[in-house]
Amino acid sequence: MKIKIECLKKKDKYPSFINKAYSLIFLIASLFNPSYASKEFDKEIRSNVEMFYSVFSDYWRSDKTLNKNRPPQIIILNRGSTVLGGCYGKDKKKNHVFSGSQYCAATNTILLDIEQLRDFYKVHKAPGLLFVTAHEAAHAVQQGKSYFLKEPFHELHADCLASRIMKVFEPNMTENELKFLSKLLINSGSETHGHGLDRTAAIEMGLGLIKGNCRPLEIYEITSREKID
Repeated sequence: MKIKIECLKKKDKYPSFINKAYSLIFLIASLFNPSYASKEFDKEIRSNVEMFYSVFSDYWRSDKTLNKNRPPQIIILNRGSTVLGGCYGKDKKKNHVFSGSQYCAATNTILLDIEQLRDFYKVHKAPGLLFVTAHEAAHAVQQGKSYFLKEPFHELHADCLASRIMKVFEPNMTENELKFLSKLLINSGSETHGHGLDRTAAIEMGLGLIKGNCRPLEIYEITSREKID
């Protein structure tokens, strides 16, 4: 009888151990689960955007030209969301299907694409996230200060301003980090936003890798010099 009782006691230990093992495996697996990672990314993304807006809105209110109007609002949306009225798409339809971060001048609204923010955050962490947010905020500054440049200079100017703003938030980046970051749009050229090399040059100016203070005339000189080369 004693042997049987001892066997039963030993057997009782194993289910408890196995349950703990399964619980540990489940916990570790959940940490690497895409949905868990996405939630953690989103939490950090929103925290950085809120930090950015706190500083940016204070700057807006302190500027003698910009403070004539309220600072822009920021709304983070899922890609594919529908914006009704106010911000029309290029097709001028009332129902605008949202895709990609953008600035709506009609309502002074910065619309941020959460999927785009995740992509930039995964590769470039906080600096990449801040750049996307600052690029759209730069459009609000252009609107507030009546900087109406032709395409693609309007976007290149925003790239330069965004990288200058981003450096304020990340002042301790090494030269290698700055150079790596300057290439984040090298493959994102278009007719409206400029060639990838032009965008890189604009970002380099904003980061202080080349001379310039993001003035409109300096942006024109960057692109014209590249065409000559």
